Amino acid sequence: MKYFKMNGAGNDYIFFDRVYQLVEFDPAKLAPQICDRETGIGSDGIIIIGNSYRADCSMDIYNADGSQAKMCGNGVRCVAQYFQHNYRPNAPEISVDTLSGVKNVKILENDGFNAITSVSMGRPCEPEEHFVYFDCLNERMMYYIVRTGNIHAVCFAENLVPEKFPHITEELQRRYNGNVNVEFVKRQGEDVLARVFERGSGETLACGTGATAIARVLNKLDGKRESSYQIHFPGGTLGVKIDAAKCATLTGESQYMGSGELDLKNLGLSL
Repeated sequence: MKYFKMNGAGNDYIFFDRVYQLVEFDPAKLAPQICDRETGIGSDGIIIIGNSYRADCSMDIYNADGSQAKMCGNGVRCVAQYFQHNYRPNAPEISVDTLSGVKNVKILENDGFNAITSVSMGRPCEPEEHFVYFDCLNERMMYYIVRTGNIHAVCFAENLVPEKFPHITEELQRRYNGNVNVEFVKRQGEDVLARVFERGSGETLACGTGATAIARVLNKLDGKRESSYQIHFPGGTLGVKIDAAKCATLTGESQYMGSGELDLKNLGLSL
């Protein structure tokens, strides 16, 4: 079974094109084997591209531990880059059917290997009215919960010790029954620095839904009708614009990294 690998701002996924490839497999069992960075191919998860009756294509997302995700801002941009290059040459926009609804992705640049794309993320749920205060490892921290397809805890980490981030993440996961992504944010002038720990994948180099959550919280705190933010993750920078209707648009780079073939029978994963 053929696969390919792509990343958006360093957030990497293994992709399977099932538009014409009809091989059956269990993605929940496959993901932990091939996403392991020591014994597998290595990635933050797998994404399956398929057909859709209401969009150009569909995508199903599985985290590195095999759990399913509703939405991935970087993944959907990679899907659009690939689908345009292979199936809809010169189409200015690709619609992608996700568990979080149909997402429309504008193709700003695309040579097949590198692209710049912009996706309408919809209107994130209004962040909670007040910060949640939380004591962990002798640190006093505050965060907002906001939903952007996935649930995010946006933590303000100006005074937090980075070495404690994984431990704080574990405690927040316990609070939300393992169903939350956690962002640690620092503002330095016009720059927004962020690190992210994703449910089912651990720390990743970037997160599109996380960048959207961060921007929506900052927009609320800044009290602006409209605003734009550049969110700097370890793997790259993602731009997020919040318009007057509080809808978010995510923009960033993505890259095709290469392809290969898996022997599902020898892996014991064929159905």
